[in-house]
Amino acid sequence: MNKKNSSSGFTLLELVIYTGIFASVAGLLTSILVSTTKVTTNQTVTTQVSNELNLLLSTVQNQVRSSSNIDCVGSSQSTCSTSTSPGSYLKLRFENPALDPTCIYLSGTQILLAQGPDSTNPQNCTSVTQAITTGKVNATSLTFTKYDFPGGHATVQVDATLAYNSTSPDMQISRSLHSAIGRVSAATFDSDLLPDLTNSRSIGTSIGPKTWKDLFLSGNLGIGTTAPAAKLQINGGGVGLPPTTGTAVSAGEVMRLRSTDAAGGILDIGSGTNQFWFQSTDATGLGTGYQLLLNPNGGNVGIGTTTPTSKLQVVGQIRADSPDGSDALSLYNSANGGFWNVNLKGDATTSNNFYLNNTNLGIGMAGNTLTIRSNGNVGIGTTTPNAKLDVTNAVITADTQLGVFGAPGSLAGVGYVTFGGGFVGWDYASGGIALNAHSAGGSNGGIFVKGLNAGASVVGIGTKTPGTRLHIKQSADSAIGGIRLERNVDTNSWEMWNSSAAYLTFSYNTSPVMTLANNGSVGIGTAGPTHTLGVAGTIGASGAITASTTPDLSETIQAAPDVIAADVVMADPNNTERVIKSDKAYESAVVGVISDGTSSFMINSYGGSESATLTGKPLVLAGRVPVHVTNEGGAIKPGDYLTTSNTPGYAMKATHAGPTIGKSYGFFDGRSGKVLTMVNVSYYDPNNGQSTQDARIVALEAKVVQLEKSCVLK
Repeated sequence: MNKKNSSSGFTLLELVIYTGIFASVAGLLTSILVSTTKVTTNQTVTTQVSNELNLLLSTVQNQVRSSSNIDCVGSSQSTCSTSTSPGSYLKLRFENPALDPTCIYLSGTQILLAQGPDSTNPQNCTSVTQAITTGKVNATSLTFTKYDFPGGHATVQVDATLAYNSTSPDMQISRSLHSAIGRVSAATFDSDLLPDLTNSRSIGTSIGPKTWKDLFLSGNLGIGTTAPAAKLQINGGGVGLPPTTGTAVSAGEVMRLRSTDAAGGILDIGSGTNQFWFQSTDATGLGTGYQLLLNPNGGNVGIGTTTPTSKLQVVGQIRADSPDGSDALSLYNSANGGFWNVNLKGDATTSNNFYLNNTNLGIGMAGNTLTIRSNGNVGIGTTTPNAKLDVTNAVITADTQLGVFGAPGSLAGVGYVTFGGGFVGWDYASGGIALNAHSAGGSNGGIFVKGLNAGASVVGIGTKTPGTRLHIKQSADSAIGGIRLERNVDTNSWEMWNSSAAYLTFSYNTSPVMTLANNGSVGIGTAGPTHTLGVAGTIGASGAITASTTPDLSETIQAAPDVIAADVVMADPNNTERVIKSDKAYESAVVGVISDGTSSFMINSYGGSESATLTGKPLVLAGRVPVHVTNEGGAIKPGDYLTTSNTPGYAMKATHAGPTIGKSYGFFDGRSGKVLTMVNVSYYDPNNGQSTQDARIVALEAKVVQLEKSCVLK
């Protein structure tokens, strides 16, 4: 039987074939894997660049649309300009002071965002920044271009290119952004109202139905100045007096007030050389002078004084010029239509004569009633007096006499004039002149003038021995005393009289109005003042409240017996309307500081009347007072917020958020003592440097402002 040989392995040819097949497959698979990996990497790089480009766009969009104003663009912060020149630096303005200004700019290959003001120059952005792009990409270009439109609707065009940060040329993939972002709403402003490119925009318009309604400013407004020192300061362009002809405005005009009514005229206000002027006139002819009214509805006018007591009170000289020779001054009585006219003029005989005449007053003569010539002669009823006193056209009656009687020392005098039953006489024996409504040489019931010289002249009413310049004494035969001023058109009168040995009373129609006590007290509306000034009723005045005492406003409140002046107090948790010393740092129940009782204005909360004595202790509502302090919170300097401490009744420097009693006005670096403090109970947060005022203090401050506008106490 034939046996056949067999083999279980591959032949050499098969191995070669299979090896070639495997090598081809392996190479193909490797090529596929490499290609897949490269595609994946490119997609990752592209995604990274695109994402950061989208982040840049969304950041710019959010900042521009939420800003108050697109301020400027430029190549850097120092060259940032409101012009339309493109640059890689964008500055935005915000109402929020923590974000104003905000800047977006290219720094190297990164795009940065800076929000908030620089510590040294608040108009520049802070140096503290955050990156908009990461280190995975390089910002190869960034360009902002600003386009202005009326009303603050500016638009920013953004052109940017980002490239992946890699040394491999295959991975340096770049993407570009071209977009424009506009502000939808009109510009709003926190502190600076900035014009657009024309630098000539108006606020509102007089053309068309859309105009501004009201303008509210919390700070100062300057016109013609960038540093107004008052609520409104207007700086003019020059000096000059108002024109006398034409319609050209004076170079010195600063302000013009004009009514919309054609017949209303205008009021020009301006300045000359070292002077200020007002001119009421007509815009169509500035040489036409109109009336200028002061207080047409009543009120006093003071020149050189802050407390005028009559319709016009002048402290200083008054001059009335009459260039055309007419009356320089006329005094008019509106009740009966009479005039007193005053004139100063020369004539052919002598110059600078003084004339006083009246019309329809029922006294004197027609024409010039009183003339005083430059040579010293005085004429009554004549303009050409020939003696020191020349009376012409006097009405003589049967019981009117002018004569001399007696010898020196006899009767009442050596000369007299009688009018009916009374007389005027000069008395050598007593050294004066007597006027008596009784018979010549009668009792003390008349008027006596003694010592006719500048150094010792005195007048007695009811006495022939006056001890002061004016001495009024109740007559022995009459119960009448004091002084009465009575109108001639009605029965209304003012009186001043000694209501008792201790009081001098001023009354109107015998009803007491004001009383002066011999201890220096003054009562208004009350006949028996017990305080230095007692007022029954409200106090109203115009001007500032000034005093030489502690400059604070306080009200009395019940307090624990150990509470003293300068103590910091809190609400008593066990009693209503009562305070005790604060004894814990950052005490939330703190209500203020106790004054020393010399407050410029103190409210007697528990008095019940103007004559009541002060009850309780004065709690400061507003103003500056000494405050007990310790160094528990560290050294104190002006401007530091003060809060309660762990020492009863003492304050310390506030170092973290919590209730405060006010701001220090002085330095303190000892263990304990006092420091002058502006009291203002608030809440202080050092993280934002702001103090939130207590609502009660805000309301009180508003009342104080209202009081200052309507009341002046000196």
